[in-house]
Amino acid sequence: IVQPTLVGYELGRGAQALPLDPGSMHPERSLLLDTFLQVLLCHGASIAQLRRAKKDGGAGAAGGGAAEALTALEDAAHADVDQRERTRFPAPEVFECDQYGSKARYVVQKLNPDVPLSTFLQGLYKAIVS
Repeated sequence: IVQPTLVGYELGRGAQALPLDPGSMHPERSLLLDTFLQVLLCHGASIAQLRRAKKDGGAGAAGGGAAEALTALEDAAHADVDQRERTRFPAPEVFECDQYGSKARYVVQKLNPDVPLSTFLQGLYKAIVS
């Protein structure tokens, strides 16, 4: 079984590895979840709002410095997605979504498993010991 990886991108910061934890999802962070068969790029609510404002041509919502930081964030994230897609066989399915969007359920499901690993291991330990 391949352990999924999670990478976070924030405005003005480089990419950083994050734990597969619900606390990793933040409105001002884009997440790249790599499950080997799927690569998901999920933008936080604030990042998604800036992206929509930029796409609509609203310069007021994303000022000069913020627009440059947003472009750098998007370029870094898309470069990582492209690199993973290009170097893997079979090629993974690639999704891009916004926080609270319909496709964000894939990310939420990986960050919020039905049974947390620690709870599963405690139950397993009790079953083995008794």
